[in-house]
Amino acid sequence: MTRGISNTSERRILYVQYTNPTAYPPLEHSALILSKRGWRIFFAGIKWHDSGDFEFCKDLHARIFFTSAPLYGWRRKSLLFLFTLNSVIYALRIYPTWVYVSDPSATPAGLLLNLLGFRVVYHEHDSPNQGSKSLKDRLILLCRLLLAHSCQFVVLPQDTRKSLFIHSTKTTKPVYRVWNCPRTDEVSRQSSCQRMTSQPLGIYYHGSITTTRVPLSLIEAAGMSSRPVLIRIVGYETIGSKGTSKLLERAASKFSNLNLELPGTQADRQGLFSLMNAASWLDSL
Repeated sequence: MTRGISNTSERRILYVQYTNPTAYPPLEHSALILSKRGWRIFFAGIKWHDSGDFEFCKDLHARIFFTSAPLYGWRRKSLLFLFTLNSVIYALRIYPTWVYVSDPSATPAGLLLNLLGFRVVYHEHDSPNQGSKSLKDRLILLCRLLLAHSCQFVVLPQDTRKSLFIHSTKTTKPVYRVWNCPRTDEVSRQSSCQRMTSQPLGIYYHGSITTTRVPLSLIEAAGMSSRPVLIRIVGYETIGSKGTSKLLERAASKFSNLNLELPGTQADRQGLFSLMNAASWLDSL
């Protein structure tokens, strides 16, 4: 097998993500760039039963292959193996020019595909739990380490994370810092409304709702302010963070100056930008 060369002249990329890839804007951004340059786009991901029903933007024409996540039982425990196997088989079917491994739990699939001769780039959106002693997490850390030394290059979203990755893996491969930013066409339309001093301070967050990303200290600090504060949190709870929304609501209810809004998930990015626009929510108070 010739490394990274497809059986056709058509350029193809396969994104491998151990969750629903439509929930990750950086994947959509890079896929759109490649799609406009004539690449065919493929995704291998996982469809969780309790995750949000996200969608890529309409301009992105991509094929997505999902491994269904069992609710419970031995199949749930073997999900990593099943996902890895499905991703490798899918890659052998479509034969991508590049494989884009997009999180630590996808590194077993990326490592196998690299050994099979595919060119692999590793993009780490979220750092793995280095302190876990479970067999699964130790396997993922080992595959991450091996892939760091065998992939073509690595992408991380911050300079600090980049330095920590190089230090922990001792990789000699190129490591690039690429910020997770909106596309220029998404921010080209600026809001025509500015917050008046008489309006509450607006704090907006969208993403997975966990106490790591939305800490209780944020609620407490906002509640200690002498001015009215409005916090809008858009997103969904992960499997390991069930009940976080209720916890945040109880904490916010203690403060008379604080208004907490949890409008739920949004299927598309434009819906998020609409909710983010100050004119759509601060003026309504």
